[in-house]
Amino acid sequence: MIYACFISTGYLLYYIIFRTRKPRLAFNKNHTGFWSGKSFNSSSKITSSGDQPPSSLTSITPQSSPLNSLIPSVLLKTWRPPFLLHNCHVQNLFYEGIILQSPEIKYTFRKLFISELDNGVFAVDVLENPASNNNYDEIILVLPGITGKSPDPYIKRIVNLARNTNKNTLVACMINRGYDGLTIPENASPGRLQNACNSTDLTTILKFLAGKYGEKRTRTVAFSYGGIQTRIFLGRNPKTSENEAWYPRASICASCPLNLKDCVFKKMEGSIFQGQFYNRVLCSRMSQLLERHGLIKKDSLKDCTSLRQIDDRVTSKVWGYKGWEDFYSDACLSENEVLNVKIPLIFLNSLDDPLIHDDDRMLKWFEKSDYVLMAHSYSGGHCAFLTLGWLFGFRKYKMPTYYEQVIEQFLQHRYN
Repeated sequence: MIYACFISTGYLLYYIIFRTRKPRLAFNKNHTGFWSGKSFNSSSKITSSGDQPPSSLTSITPQSSPLNSLIPSVLLKTWRPPFLLHNCHVQNLFYEGIILQSPEIKYTFRKLFISELDNGVFAVDVLENPASNNNYDEIILVLPGITGKSPDPYIKRIVNLARNTNKNTLVACMINRGYDGLTIPENASPGRLQNACNSTDLTTILKFLAGKYGEKRTRTVAFSYGGIQTRIFLGRNPKTSENEAWYPRASICASCPLNLKDCVFKKMEGSIFQGQFYNRVLCSRMSQLLERHGLIKKDSLKDCTSLRQIDDRVTSKVWGYKGWEDFYSDACLSENEVLNVKIPLIFLNSLDDPLIHDDDRMLKWFEKSDYVLMAHSYSGGHCAFLTLGWLFGFRKYKMPTYYEQVIEQFLQHRYN
């Protein structure tokens, strides 16, 4: 009994001291920084529900701290992960589609695109709001993880959240090449899956949404691989007067790898207590996907045990790289890319993520950027971010994750 009490007390102290903490924030606190709040009179909160034009906005008066008017308030408060489920692997388990609950979403239609680059096929699933009469205040584009698709529970939760946060909103989800029923055309030259460094597919979808549903009203919400796509697009294609009509107004990303080499060698190919298991699962799924589309011969990758090996043999080659190192180097975040971002951008990564390693030396980059905010939570796993009380409310999708709470506040404010 004494030993049980001692262990319980130690566990409780560990939870309180090392897990129940405010996220660590890195951003430009000078007067030029967007998130500092000093160079802006206020941010704007969307109050319309479909019967007011996009310009009908109510100004928010900053609270005791100017940060409150711009940074989602949940990022400024102590966050409490589940007491019994704060371990990153347990959080990921409960965030899997088998357990995670989500609402039923019936997308209005799927728009297919054929790339002018190589005849590859990609798509976007669109959820329209008939009551809007095609006059939307907001367009939210969701970018899923590397194997994600629009029917996945974690995506449907975000789609449901977006349409309910602002009623007069159109929500769309990007479908990458080869996923969710998309085929690789025989005339594709070459036939290949998506590469996060290729921003042409994302650009095409952004232009389509702006052209069909309205300019200057798109924001993006991304997970993991979708976060890589987002940061590469924003960092290498800065906002200008020529592209501002279809360019995102603001973006938010969760569990986004910044330095792929560090993530691979320090986490994904690390011990079984880090990302080795997930790496093998992703490796198996990717091998099966490549075989299903006829992009490789059957069992030709059966000796591969990591995603890096597949990228070295297949993905890097079909996208014109010499190998995995050349490929990963191109996909790594650079200081110039951070400084090139010209719209409000939030990253939310967890320090206990089994797949991601963030070098603290990068924090200086975010402190120089006028628009990028990096938030590091002390728990959350990879994309999960479960909250205290999850076991009592995860059924019927009533309990929001921490990332969903941040997204909700992100969507409630109009960042100009």
